[in-house]
Amino acid sequence: MKTSMKLFGLVIMAFSLVLTSCDGEDGEVGAMGLQGEQGIAGVDGEDGENGEDGNANVIASSWTVINFPNSWDATNEARFEISDSSITQDVIDSYALLSFIRFTGSNTSAVSTPFISLASRYEIHDSMSIGEYATFAIVNDIGAQPEPPTNHEVRYVLIAPTNLTGKSDAPSLEKMQEIGIKTSNYRDVMDYLGLEY
Repeated sequence: MKTSMKLFGLVIMAFSLVLTSCDGEDGEVGAMGLQGEQGIAGVDGEDGENGEDGNANVIASSWTVINFPNSWDATNEARFEISDSSITQDVIDSYALLSFIRFTGSNTSAVSTPFISLASRYEIHDSMSIGEYATFAIVNDIGAQPEPPTNHEVRYVLIAPTNLTGKSDAPSLEKMQEIGIKTSNYRDVMDYLGLEY
């Protein structure tokens, strides 16, 4: 009898082990709990330093080699144009134009236009139209200067007047003249405007 009871107990235990080892089906997802309280806000960081004002009122070209035609036209002129979409009618009407000439591939000092060559054989002037800056040479002695010059490059700077900038500290031609900067001095102009040579 005791043996039968032991066997019966073992069978029950084995049966319960089988039942507990089988996974049942997942139950339904319970309802979401209540949202917890909001945490304490962090400390604000310190404000950064203000950046320096840019020269938004200045339009400056890079140095560009002047590729005049190989011969003078009927009026003894040679013309070279540079496309520049920033030259609008407002710019033409209001901005000051400063332009400079130097010999190509050299570090010689730049000179302002109009540029007059040695012995006044030719002169270089400039002009603007919408979307275009133009430089042109005028020959004074066609015999001594049979072809237009080929050894110059040009750079121009356009400066907005003070009344258009809306900033009292913005660079302007008027301020340049007030503090005694000669607009014909290339390096002084670049230094005042904060531009590279």
